Amino acid sequence: GWANKGDDEFVEISPNGEVIFSWNGSEHISDEQWAQNAKIGNWPTRWNRRLKVTKKGKDWLHINSVEKLNDGSYLISSPNINSILKISKSGDIVEWIGGANIVHDPVQLNGSIIFSEKFPNEEKSDLVERITVLKPSGEKSFLLEGRLRAVRGITVLEDGWLNIVSS
Repeated sequence: GWANKGDDEFVEISPNGEVIFSWNGSEHISDEQWAQNAKIGNWPTRWNRRLKVTKKGKDWLHINSVEKLNDGSYLISSPNINSILKISKSGDIVEWIGGANIVHDPVQLNGSIIFSEKFPNEEKSDLVERITVLKPSGEKSFLLEGRLRAVRGITVLEDGWLNIVSS
């Protein structure tokens, strides 16, 4: 979310209102890193609406989820740079997972990262959503491809099952 419109950041706040941690994207992501990741592959322009967003404009990063991990680090997703970032407790980007097309809601389960991403479907002139499982080895597998419209929440339940919210 935003503390200051125009610059993307997230803030962790205690129940009594104390700021525990804050992270500001513009302090950690260069213009070059943003530009390298903002374009979605070789998609036709009509699918590449992210090109209309600039790092100088508001919502340039569009952080749409933050997951605090057991080690105290954070997993964030940014569809505007098609990336999942792991942020250390000190605020450094310790892992940058690029190529996650219009990514939403990454969660960690048994060392794997599970997230939703979208791909163009030329036949339907629409985007197809799928759940991607990225294993620590880098191997990807896919779940529910084309069955979901817009994933807006993935929660790992106590038994390891996933609760996926789609609108």
